[in-house]
Amino acid sequence: MADLLPSLANGILPRLGQEPAIEDGFRGWLIHGVYQLQVPGDSPAIELASINLQELVRYVAFDFERFSLASRESFAIADTEAVAHNLAGWPLLKLYYSAFFAAHAILRSQGAGVVKLERRHATHLNSIINAVYSDQKNVDPGIYLYSAVRARDTGRVSIYLEPAPKGGGVHEDFWKQFCQFLEASAGQAIEEGAANAVEYFSGANEISAAIKEGGIGTGAWISGIRNDINYQHKHSVWFPLRKDGSALKVMKNLKLTESSAFRMDISKRKNPISAFANISSYLSCLSYEISEVVARRSTTGRSFGQKWRRILEQV
Repeated sequence: MADLLPSLANGILPRLGQEPAIEDGFRGWLIHGVYQLQVPGDSPAIELASINLQELVRYVAFDFERFSLASRESFAIADTEAVAHNLAGWPLLKLYYSAFFAAHAILRSQGAGVVKLERRHATHLNSIINAVYSDQKNVDPGIYLYSAVRARDTGRVSIYLEPAPKGGGVHEDFWKQFCQFLEASAGQAIEEGAANAVEYFSGANEISAAIKEGGIGTGAWISGIRNDINYQHKHSVWFPLRKDGSALKVMKNLKLTESSAFRMDISKRKNPISAFANISSYLSCLSYEISEVVARRSTTGRSFGQKWRRILEQV
């Protein structure tokens, strides 16, 4: 697998984890943060400009922390339960959630995310829109995408916020947005001639294909297998396990390792559980590596590094 860590490490938000996070995360920043709201023409996106980046990062750090720590905790519990009880069903689902939380953490580290805006968030944004624009459509509660974008000419950072495309389940839609972010980010790196851009582009497309391809309709494959295991009890992963014990073998081989050591060429048709666990483990390990980068520069009390080192000692 191409090594995505150097490119993602370069994209980590400045000062992420270096100061204590502010609770309620990005959604809290929408209500309490300082920005100028602009609605660019007919675009569904709104721009939050003239932001205080240091302030924003402290809010986003809260979301990064909770997803990163939840991913590490879920990975550790999946490993422990599989070994202790010789069972695979719940450990596999916890491994999936480790990957799901990992992907959220990876996005947050890059200044992006998929977030649910509730009525109070929409009401606050609409109060600003209505004060500036006389005929602009209001923001509705729902799932939104946000990303930090730095202007090439001025270097100033704005947040672009837009409704997520509708049509699938929460997990299916999230995976599609996660893959689209990676692909777009890698494409931009190619365009800008960034270091490691070719490897980033190759790896982003490889993991995106692994996550998505083979899904039913427009759904993501990885969430489809999770649904099979959780709701249909397919793939012989629940007790009593198959005599060959293949699902249990997959879980007992679970380990933290360098993300670049993973390969994405396991056959989904012949070995769906091995492929599922492999993709999930890859994302968990990639998030672990990013968390290590952030933690090394995070030494202030109550900041991410302190919490990260505590969970590593515990698990």
